[in-house]
Amino acid sequence: KAFLRSTAVLFGVNFAYSGAMIAVWIIFKPYGMVINNSVVYFNISPIFLILFSVVGYFAVVLLRKIFKKPFAENIYCEVTLFCKNKSIALSGIADTGNSITDVFGTSEIFITEKGVVDELMSVEKLNPARYRKIPCSTIMGGKLLDGYRIDSAEITFNNKKYKFKNPILAVSNAPLNDCEIIVNPENPN
Repeated sequence: KAFLRSTAVLFGVNFAYSGAMIAVWIIFKPYGMVINNSVVYFNISPIFLILFSVVGYFAVVLLRKIFKKPFAENIYCEVTLFCKNKSIALSGIADTGNSITDVFGTSEIFITEKGVVDELMSVEKLNPARYRKIPCSTIMGGKLLDGYRIDSAEITFNNKKYKFKNPILAVSNAPLNDCEIIVNPENPN
């Protein structure tokens, strides 16, 4: 679904832009606009380009402040994991260093230790439908982490709850010193 949606957006934006540029060129014939080999060229002065680059930069900064993340980076939060009839509450951290994402784009990934997965999943861990290898890159290079799909997770931060359906627990090879689970602050639901 995500691939088809992305492909449709790509083609839709390209067709809309192409149609708009051809319409502007045919109707208004603006000075400095040339279409050559299906590519639109604009003759823009360097001052104009610099000015609008600065305006665009500040517009992006403003939009990021308006649509900022619901919880801060590198801040502690409470995470509750659910699998079948079991649940476990953990102290977590929203870490910007956690940029691991699901290659299929369908699930949020949390990083935790093997003991947490063993305690939560016990028998369910053996179910092949719940197991997945998660690609991960670190300073030392790329590797694969063991991942286990659970039923749901809930993050509590500033008296607000964020729910995740079918997230994946990636098992860290190194111990997590300051927390029991690491979440990515970029993608809360």
